[in-house]
Amino acid sequence: MASAVWGEESYKGKVMFIISFGCAKAATNLIVGPLADWYGRRVTLIAGMILGLPVPIVVLFAQSWSLVVVVNVLFGVSQGLIGSSLIFMMVDVFGLSAKGTAVGISECTIYSSVATVSIAAAALADAYGYRPIPFLIGALVGAIGLAASFLVTDTMDLVAAQQAAATGATLDAAHDAGFVEEVPLAEMGSIDPATSAETGLIPVSHANANANANASAIASSPTVTRAILGLATNRNFILVAVCGLVSKGQDAVIWGLAPEFLETRHGLSLAATGLIIGLYTGAWGLSQLAFGSLSDTYGRKLFLTGGMAANTVAILLFVATPDLTPWLPLRIILWSLSMVLLGIGTASIYPTMQAAAADEVEPAWRGSSLGIYRAIRDFGLAVGALSVSSVADAVGLEWSFVALAVVVGLVGASIAFGYVNRS
Repeated sequence: MASAVWGEESYKGKVMFIISFGCAKAATNLIVGPLADWYGRRVTLIAGMILGLPVPIVVLFAQSWSLVVVVNVLFGVSQGLIGSSLIFMMVDVFGLSAKGTAVGISECTIYSSVATVSIAAAALADAYGYRPIPFLIGALVGAIGLAASFLVTDTMDLVAAQQAAATGATLDAAHDAGFVEEVPLAEMGSIDPATSAETGLIPVSHANANANANASAIASSPTVTRAILGLATNRNFILVAVCGLVSKGQDAVIWGLAPEFLETRHGLSLAATGLIIGLYTGAWGLSQLAFGSLSDTYGRKLFLTGGMAANTVAILLFVATPDLTPWLPLRIILWSLSMVLLGIGTASIYPTMQAAAADEVEPAWRGSSLGIYRAIRDFGLAVGALSVSSVADAVGLEWSFVALAVVVGLVGASIAFGYVNRS
């Protein structure tokens, strides 16, 4: 689309929209974690929905590629707020022992939707042109999402309860869920809401207000700041963050350069290209539902190393396919298989990485720490797009995929030898 509509020809120029999006989303993830811990997940979710509304309309009427690149900054901010808020809320709901399941369900929903929309948009663009229909549909979906976000209930009361459990305290069950809730007696705003052995019955509305106040107080305490800074020396967290950065670099290449490889180099139609790339996102989205839960049972390391190994093989198969057969139908089959394998491999690591990052912290500052992980991970969009497109411009498109496969394999090996499962 960059070359067909706006005349952009260099590989680096074509992926600039991914770079602007990735940098904006990464920076937003650093901010949204503390904001979600202090003010609640619902507030940041609604803010993200609002900021995303104008993006498809601006792209619809954009007269230059530069404007598309710039507006993707706003889109990155929006997606950072929305994605992080949804992940935080799902982990809050599922609790300490099912973080992988929570992330798996969230990411399954997100990326299955992305796959469906991508395939449909490619088919519509092939039939009716790039503009206006795909972008009008995008604007409608954004409006529906904003309306739905106002119906969401915040989860900060669950955060406070989980923090009490993690620190050895307890919150008693509700005596009457409709009117009253039995909670430990402590002063409003206490850092530890459950230090008292006494309990009393108070209205549920007051209990939730206390929970929000306590969670916010914990999140802003000096102890939390020291714990978050300590992540810089946490080997597991560092390995998972690097794995996330490389996985997003992989995404940038698949979304930015794989269509160029299939359409320009090998003559596939827009619809066929959209279907093949859509298989990657679809397999990724659907498989996450299983892998997130499995990592809760069998440990994170198996699925991190296995996923990175599968991705290495898939990328090499994708780029080597033209050398394996001259017959186009067989090439399409092999490209499709490579994208399915890449999707399954990515599904193995994606929810597992976020659950592994959450394993390293306590519930009260989970939003802030996951925000740091997600910032590093999403910065990989910019790093991957810039570095691999530079390789493509310098030595050829095919070698950029080979370089990516080497990096993915090396990171997988470092996790195999350096990561330690948490009990």
